[in-house]
Amino acid sequence: MSPQKRTLAALSALLMTLLGVLGGSQAALASDAGQSSATPDGTRVTAVGTQYRTLVLPPAPTEAEVGGDFGITAVPTISPTVAVSYANPGQQYGCEYGTMCAWAWDTSQNKWKIFHLYNCRTYALSNWIGDGGWDNNQTTGTVARFYGSNGSTQVLSPSTAFERRHPISWNPVYYIRNC
Repeated sequence: MSPQKRTLAALSALLMTLLGVLGGSQAALASDAGQSSATPDGTRVTAVGTQYRTLVLPPAPTEAEVGGDFGITAVPTISPTVAVSYANPGQQYGCEYGTMCAWAWDTSQNKWKIFHLYNCRTYALSNWIGDGGWDNNQTTGTVARFYGSNGSTQVLSPSTAFERRHPISWNPVYYIRNC
């Protein structure tokens, strides 16, 4: 995929997420525009050929899961940086085809922070505390792996595209290799 198409796909996904945050349903907005169709598993195909899988995010974690009485502020980050979006608990969001989307609770926003991992590489996680999840919507057969603090020991089972998994505990995970 060319850099221009990747950029267009990422911008399209971000726009769909933002429109959903502003109160519209992504499915309703897309169908009203006549630009997409849905499959039974929630995959959405737009006019530009980008596939989205629509997910409903889980409820907010409990205080105990994100620091309890200690008032820990957990602002999850990733390095190198990737496109991110935010969604409320129970809200739908789209994960574009060719991307692994992973989400963690951001206590500073009281929302799920969704990371869109497109480029094949190892990503370092910071402040991914408590439960979250992922949608491996990469190309068929692509395997993502999850590593602990030493960077070589797998701490969660590998994920083969098109797997979705939640809830999972991010506590033991320090790195994600999305391909």
